[in-house]
Amino acid sequence: MLSDPSCEAAGQIAAGKFRIISGSDRWVALMSLMPLLRQACHQAIADTEEKFDLEFPKYG
Repeated sequence: MLSDPSCEAAGQIAAGKFRIISGSDRWVALMSLMPLLRQACHQAIADTEEKFDLEFPKYG
């Protein structure tokens, strides 16, 4: 979910594609953080690629 920018988890949760075991209020909080988590993940990937001179596969 973090590395794929086309993944819209909130819609998938609402559609019943994910089973929420913990409180739904926690999932609402997580969904509000997803853009920040995704940005941090992408930055970590970019930094790692630069540091080690390699390229990870990307989603198309």
